[in-house]
Amino acid sequence: MKHSFYLLSLFIFSIVFADTGNISFVIGKVDIQKKGKSSWESVFIDKEIENGDRIRTRLQSRCEVLLPDESLLNIGENTVFEIKIVDSKKEEEYSFFLWIGKVTAKFKKLVSSKQRRTIESPSAVVAVRGTEFSMGVDQGKRTSVRVKSGKVEYTSKSTGKSVFVGVNQISTVVPGQDPTPPRESDDSEQLIEMEGESLDDEVQVKL
Repeated sequence: MKHSFYLLSLFIFSIVFADTGNISFVIGKVDIQKKGKSSWESVFIDKEIENGDRIRTRLQSRCEVLLPDESLLNIGENTVFEIKIVDSKKEEEYSFFLWIGKVTAKFKKLVSSKQRRTIESPSAVVAVRGTEFSMGVDQGKRTSVRVKSGKVEYTSKSTGKSVFVGVNQISTVVPGQDPTPPRESDDSEQLIEMEGESLDDEVQVKL
């Protein structure tokens, strides 16, 4: 009887849990700031995420976020990443904001023209359809994107100019400028460079 109750509770929890996504992997020091809160708290595996939450990683730390459609976000060290919109019921819109640091995204292929997946930064927007790519933002708000599979539309917020970045290509947006023409690149090239000391003690970014 107790075993049946446990399975039922686990099933109900899984239904609720799958609505927004969860932290599927953690290493090092990773914090979360819940929407409307000023304080940060430590995250743990299986912690649920919600719209408006911000995730912060420190030096030599990272985590992974599993989304309702099984897309995966790998958040690198010294990063602040915000969950803006995850439409869990229809899976039509997933929207995120990378304030500083690096994220590698593996988005599932979209099945409807209504579905939209975007990651913003202070200077650029990346729109994707079933793509694996990495995106980085440095302290000067310069944003770079490198695609591993598929294609992304990469737009400067300042100028509105867009370019399409394909497999093994990289493009960069400096605030106030157009995206650079996509060029060949691979994982041996550093996506962004963080100036000065690590951000381990406090991620210095104006949210």
